[in-house]
Amino acid sequence: MLIMPLALIRLAWRGLQERGYWQHIPERFSFYGKKSETKESIWIHAVSVGEARAVAPLVEALQKNYPHHRIVITQMTPAGRRTSNEIYAGKVTVTYAPYDIPFLVNRFIRHFNPMLLLLVETEIWPNWIYACKKNTIPALLINARLSEKSFRAYQRFSFWIKPALHALTAVAAQTPADAERLAALGAHSITVSGNLKFDVEPNQQQIIEGREWRKTRVDRFVWIAASTREGEEELLLQVQRDLIVAMPDKNPLMILVPRHPQRFEEVEKLIEKNNLRLQRKSGTNKLHQQTQVLLGNTMGEMYFYYALADVAVMGGSWLPFGGQNPIEPAQVGLPIIVGPYTYNFAQVVKDGIKIGAMQQMQEIKYLVDTLQRLATNDSELNTVRINASRFAEMNKGALEKQIKLIKSKMG
Repeated sequence: MLIMPLALIRLAWRGLQERGYWQHIPERFSFYGKKSETKESIWIHAVSVGEARAVAPLVEALQKNYPHHRIVITQMTPAGRRTSNEIYAGKVTVTYAPYDIPFLVNRFIRHFNPMLLLLVETEIWPNWIYACKKNTIPALLINARLSEKSFRAYQRFSFWIKPALHALTAVAAQTPADAERLAALGAHSITVSGNLKFDVEPNQQQIIEGREWRKTRVDRFVWIAASTREGEEELLLQVQRDLIVAMPDKNPLMILVPRHPQRFEEVEKLIEKNNLRLQRKSGTNKLHQQTQVLLGNTMGEMYFYYALADVAVMGGSWLPFGGQNPIEPAQVGLPIIVGPYTYNFAQVVKDGIKIGAMQQMQEIKYLVDTLQRLATNDSELNTVRINASRFAEMNKGALEKQIKLIKSKMG
């Protein structure tokens, strides 16, 4: 019970950074109001934005295969909750997950009556898993990944993590390396299914809109710094300043999209501090010729931003955050450049480099020359664009494998 006051303190602190954490607090303690439905449900835990988007094709397939079950998606972050509400628009139940405390988990199970628990990617919550096992509810870790860094961290707490992994019904790992690390930590019944994010259907309306914006400024070189994290924007804004000096004839435009919406205002001030002409995406309907940095201060529009760009530079990879999802820009046919820290997508990056869809740089100082080369070499740019599209297409198939696994456990 000591965790309860600590949880409230953490919520209060997070709420100071993002007010969304102060909303729907009872849900985190398994208070969901009057039970409105009695039918069985499938419980999917997708912790935040990336996971919510990744499970979209899976949710659609589950609804087709199990039309009489309610889909309940739980999250931990306000951004994840907003994303799920946008994607599923009332077609599923979206709520915050209960804290990993036995009586809270039991209350959740009594309220939602799940017949299956699907934990997505790296979410391992022991008391959820134990409660499901006690109630004969299959618990699967799907689209599972475990970086070498996380593996070493978990090894220090093997007394806690091994029993939980062993209690899982089955695991669908993204890569053989993920499967090997999970097995070493106690998981069993592991299959390698690939990455579900390759099966997410791009938002075609956003792509059309992005390309319409681009038609008005075809003479410019446009690059996107996507899903950037704290400390990276300053480095990448300097790259844009250097590009402006290096190739004034290309009038380079930088699209800067911070990973977390609570940082939009902070990043806006940083752009202004760098004396770059700023345009905000919100409240505008066209790209201005004089704009030097377009701030992506809207949520859920990444395909729009990618469709507007010539090259994608992935955030989270220039400082030790592990990297952000490079699959989405590949689906739009963008050449992709990543920094040295990509352990969250290690196999994706390795495969992307091998096929010629991505480049990895150990130091950001080389980024200006690479962007300038791509901006002035149409042949190379087009070749990499073709490679990126091919890379995204050839790695589809995880959905079919994971649905097959789920069916085998649901009965």
